Amino acid sequence: EAEGGEQSRVAIADYIDSIQALLAKKDGQNDKSKLLELDGPVPVDASEGTWQDKGKLRARTDFLNLDPQRFQYKVDNIGQAGVTEELKDVSKWDDNAAGTIFVWKDPANGKTYVVNGHHRYDLARRLGVPDVGIKYIDAPDAQSARAAGALQNIREGKGSAIDAAKFLRDSGKTINDLAEAGISVKGAVAKQGAALANLAPSLFDDVIHRNISLNRAAIIGEGLNSYDDQKSVLKLADQKKATDAELKEIIRLANGRKAEMPAPKAGEEQPNLF
Repeated sequence: EAEGGEQSRVAIADYIDSIQALLAKKDGQNDKSKLLELDGPVPVDASEGTWQDKGKLRARTDFLNLDPQRFQYKVDNIGQAGVTEELKDVSKWDDNAAGTIFVWKDPANGKTYVVNGHHRYDLARRLGVPDVGIKYIDAPDAQSARAAGALQNIREGKGSAIDAAKFLRDSGKTINDLAEAGISVKGAVAKQGAALANLAPSLFDDVIHRNISLNRAAIIGEGLNSYDDQKSVLKLADQKKATDAELKEIIRLANGRKAEMPAPKAGEEQPNLF
């Protein structure tokens, strides 16, 4: 009887052990489930403002900031938010069509700024979309970030001559560099973009603000390398109310005179052509 009692106690102990093991396994599964939940999408009100969702980075719409004067690439016809009326008639958000908005974190203030995707971001804000897909640009400063965003815009085929020039000036690259990278910049855009990129900074600013016509500025940038000569010929052309054709002829004659001038001696500067 004692032996039977001992066997009963062992059986009960084994039963209890099996129950505990089963419970432990269930608890482990629950813990794993909790971990999987933590690895999934974080609620939209995440304090950090960004999170991973199915391998893609997303951000709260109100977490992102705008500074179009520093970052907007497409400078033609933009408003204070860095947008034109391109998406003004869109009334429904399509996350797949919206794609990825390229952003950059400014180390100076810790804020994350929209670099490429101003129109989509503006649409998201207007429609009350709580979060958008983003990708951070790895760049040391705002100018490099804008150039990287600009390159993406060119890849998407949205760049005008002014836009291309802005990228070339920021990056120090040429149209040929873009071609070698497999990026197509079509005829007139490439030619005018390269010419505008060669302008004196003050003249390029005048082009952006429409104080100089695109064609006139491109003629000057293509025909003259000296910033002083560029400014002087524009002043002369304005005084004489020269047409674009006459401006071309003025520059051609000036370059002809320059070719006949003796090379400046060491320490001397090339005299102004105008």
